Amino acid sequence: NANGTSFVVWAQSNGDGGAKSLWATRGAGMVWDDAGILDAPTWESVESPTVVVSSFGQGIALWSRGAPAPAMSAIWSALTNIGAEWSGIVSLETPGPGRSERPRAVIGADGIVDAVWRRDDGRLYWNAKQIDGGTWDQLRVAYVEDAGAVGALRLARDDSRRLFAAWEEVGAA
Repeated sequence: NANGTSFVVWAQSNGDGGAKSLWATRGAGMVWDDAGILDAPTWESVESPTVVVSSFGQGIALWSRGAPAPAMSAIWSALTNIGAEWSGIVSLETPGPGRSERPRAVIGADGIVDAVWRRDDGRLYWNAKQIDGGTWDQLRVAYVEDAGAVGALRLARDDSRRLFAAWEEVGAA
């Protein structure tokens, strides 16, 4: 953000070739906190982490957590307030058959986070959250894909809170 607060999140193998954990660190100017584990599923694996930072220095991380067989995953999130630890790990959808992947998010000056991700049922899903104590809205389908796979998903939001999404459809007829 404008005050120099930044976050980095990444998936890292636990060394046995199995599940990956979610790691995070926070930076302020040129100083970085020690990295720590944000989510360490025991039988599942973490993929596609991303993070956004509010103008006040709050961070919200999103990632896919699931099992490789049977293919099942959901999008999860966690919030950190200024100078605080990460907390409030919640699922944005009910885990079920199929894969949810590649979450993307934007945050406005109003503190509202918009998140969009792809599910392997050929749809893009959208959800929103007020970062200061709010809960995630009811899950909505943002787009039903005709054919192909969604790639290179990007988001933007204007001051009127209109959300714009752009993506590449791979393999469409």
